[in-house]
Amino acid sequence: MFDGTWLFDRCTAPGTQGEWKVDETLTELIAKHEVEPIIVVGIDSNSHRNEEYAPYGNPLFFGEPKVFQGARVPEFLTEDVLPYVAAHYRVEKGREHTGVGGSSLGGVAALMALIKRPDVFGIGLLESTSMQYGNGQLLRDVTPVVMGPVRVSIGVGTEELGADARC
Repeated sequence: MFDGTWLFDRCTAPGTQGEWKVDETLTELIAKHEVEPIIVVGIDSNSHRNEEYAPYGNPLFFGEPKVFQGARVPEFLTEDVLPYVAAHYRVEKGREHTGVGGSSLGGVAALMALIKRPDVFGIGLLESTSMQYGNGQLLRDVTPVVMGPVRVSIGVGTEELGADARC
């Protein structure tokens, strides 16, 4: 999951958003046999989160031109993260056991992995995904997908742009 600083510990979660309690939630669900045991890897973000996660710019935000690396996220996950996890932990192989997830811009990065590497990632968690990136390009990128995911959960709120947004 992207934005690892928010996933597991309130002391590492910056700002007022707080910890997402992924470890507590999964521990409870596993104990109740509602989900199989799972390994969640938190991908940290930093002050360059926008450039690292986004495959292209957001027309709602202006400023200095940036080089966006989000299109390289699937490569990073498949060439660096997954081999490391498989070398250090007992994991189930196959796309039906391999997922990717995130919230907001982390949801964009997760969506890119699902789109570009459906052979590897079959499970997705997309929370409040910032679909405005690329002025609709994310939706256009989904159109030619030949192989879809096994399962995707999508969460969308009603105040994604804040209380003062007029849409």
